[in-house]
Amino acid sequence: MSDLLKRLSEVGYMACFKGHVKEGEVIMEGVHAAAPDQIPVKIGLAVARISALRYPEAIALLRDEVLAEDPDNLTAKCFLGLALKESGQQEAARTVLEEVLARGDEHQQAIARVYLAP
Repeated sequence: MSDLLKRLSEVGYMACFKGHVKEGEVIMEGVHAAAPDQIPVKIGLAVARISALRYPEAIALLRDEVLAEDPDNLTAKCFLGLALKESGQQEAARTVLEEVLARGDEHQQAIARVYLAP
């Protein structure tokens, strides 16, 4: 992925996390249009969907595209667990997040702990 696309992705993430969801989605959709086959870009688009409370779209993107191509991508599993939990699919979320807790790095484990908490 080019430096420009990486920077744009970072801006898209920041926009989503700072509450500028529409702007973040537009940025991530643009990055996705420029590099539709890049897994980090697909994950970024899923994060934008989660930020916009569009959980079914995020779940489909993560399951059907990212994890179908890279089944061991624990970052994707973190966000899948988050989207599943927020969409009310508690058991499916628990299964995914427990795997992240067992196999992930410290950042991924921290996310999993937050979403596994009651």
